[in-house]
Amino acid sequence: MADAGLTPQDTVNLLASHTIGRSDTLVPGHEAVPFDTTSFTFDAQFFLEVLLKGTGVPFGVNNTAGAEVDSGLADENEMRLQSDFAIAHDPRTACFWQDMI
Repeated sequence: MADAGLTPQDTVNLLASHTIGRSDTLVPGHEAVPFDTTSFTFDAQFFLEVLLKGTGVPFGVNNTAGAEVDSGLADENEMRLQSDFAIAHDPRTACFWQDMI
């Protein structure tokens, strides 16, 4: 964060783009894998769902070389990025993350 000139709050604010984001390349053989259940709506759902307890990965296979961690909504084919999970739980950014909800 700091090496890019960003504050912890800046970093979380930039991740708001993931509220409408989807992956076309991380899960081989699958396109438009959403990061939250409302991937076409710019809302706070992404920030809430990243905090859910992980239960698995979409499509049952994690072959993303560490880019993905267990999602709380894997049964709905939603993926969770490892970096989003880490930022949501980092002591420097967790409060800002929760504020986005």
